[in-house]
Formats: sequence, C-alpha cells, structure tokens
Amino acid sequence: MSSELLAILAGLASAIGYGAGDFGGGYASRRTDALLVVLVSNSAGLVLLLLIAFLLAEPLPPAADLVAAAAAGTLGTIGLVRFYQELAGGKMGVIAPSVAVVTVAIPVLFSALSEGMPKTNQIVGIFLAILAIWLITRKGATRKREQKSAFTMRDMAVIVVIGLMFSAFLVTIGTVSERSIAWPLVAARSVSILSVILFLTITGRWGSSVPRSQLKLLSGIGFLDVGGSAMYALSSSLGRLDIAAVVTSLYPAMTVLLARIMLSEELGSRQWLGIGLALVAIVLITIG
Repeated sequence: MSSELLAILAGLASAIGYGAGDFGGGYASRRTDALLVVLVSNSAGLVLLLLIAFLLAEPLPPAADLVAAAAAGTLGTIGLVRFYQELAGGKMGVIAPSVAVVTVAIPVLFSALSEGMPKTNQIVGIFLAILAIWLITRKGATRKREQKSAFTMRDMAVIVVIGLMFSAFLVTIGTVSERSIAWPLVAARSVSILSVILFLTITGRWGSSVPRSQLKLLSGIGFLDVGGSAMYALSSSLGRLDIAAVVTSLYPAMTVLLARIMLSEELGSRQWLGIGLALVAIVLITIG
C-alpha cells in the first residue's frame, strides 16, 4: 500500500475521530457548560497523548517545533471560543460554513506554494471537497431575524480571523509532524487547557461543575479528538498537507450522520448533496 493511500486513509480516520468527538461534545454541552466540556475532554486527551508519547518512546522534537505547536494550540482555542460566540449570536447558517471553507483553503494554498500543485484529478477533488464542506455544514437559517440580517464586512472579517486561527493549527501541526507526532500535540493540548482555564477564571464561570455521570462521555470525547489529531498529523507526514487537511476537514459529515442516527435529526437536501460530493471528492483525491 502506497504512502499516499495511507495518508488518505489516515485523513479519513481523522475525520471520523473529529466528527464523532464534535457530536459528543455538542451532545454533552446540552447539560454542561461548553467550556467545561472542552476543559475536561482536553485534559483526558492530554493524559492519553502523554501515554502514547512514552509508550512509543518518541524523542522530543526541536524546541522550535514545541513552541510553534503551543502557539497553534493557543490560536486554535481562541478561535474556537470566538467561533462559539458568533454561533450563539446568530447568522449560524453563514458563519459556520464560511469558517469551514476559509479554514481548509489556507492549508491548500500553503501546500501549493511549498509542495507544488497536486495532480489534476486531486485538484478537482479538493474543490469538490471544499464545496461539500460548505454544503454539509450549511443547515440554513431557521429564524426570521437570521434570514433577514445582512452579511456585513464585520462578519467577513470575523470569519477570516477565525478561519486563519483554525488553519494555523492545521498548517503548524501538519508541518512539525514530519519530525514528531505526539509531542507537538502534547504542547498544543497543554496550552489549550491553560487557555480555557484562564478564560474561565477571567469570566468567573467556575460556578458550575461536571456531573460524574458525564465524565466517561467527556473522556471519550477527548480520546476521539486525540485520535483525530494524531491521524491528521500522521496523514500530513505521509502525504501532502493540502490533501490531509481537506480529507480531515470532511469531519462534519460524520457529525451530521451521527446526529441523524442517534438523535433522528433530519438532514436537508444540501447536506445529503454535500455528503455525496464528499464521497466523489475522496475517490478523485485517491486516484493516483
């Protein structure tokens, strides 16, 4: 089996891990503060990452890689908090898919500049995958005020900033993973946890607690997220960064499918079309 095919399979595994983790995180956030969900699940994931790093006896990468991963983890966490705030404020039908497209577009451009252009069929597959991400995440506005509100320059600026923060994580982890996989993720996850703790402290949101009944679920979410991150790092180390980022970014398909199966949530025609395009994109990207 070629390394390119293994990279794509690792990317698909990453998408499954991230998508399942996001579904679990959204489900858990119905009963527990989302920030506490992030804190507990990230802490559980960090323990797993440390265990993996020691079991694999992975040597420490250069300090510059750890600093870069830590910075990427900080940006990713800030972007995530800001993303949740924007979703809560309305225009979800525009913000979510737009951020997803910006997030994946930057690694594609970065890889094209650093590694050259991919094959023609892969370029077509990448564009189809980006369109699929847009369709899958775009549920459409369900509130009248969201339907009537104008899309402003401020919205565009917020989308670009959040997308850049998310893509910085993908590009950085994808780059440093060529030398080490587990330790950069440990650095990123550690700083992410500290960032959430700092935010909870500043905003005074320590009043609520996590029910014991949810600890297993939150730990599982953390493990899935670690699996997604590790598989993305492996995918980017085995193949091209742009393909790894695009295939991994198909994770919303897993989230919406689980919501359909577990919660009987209806999928719109756009989402079904997006899932179909994602399958076509994967085939095109896989063809050597």
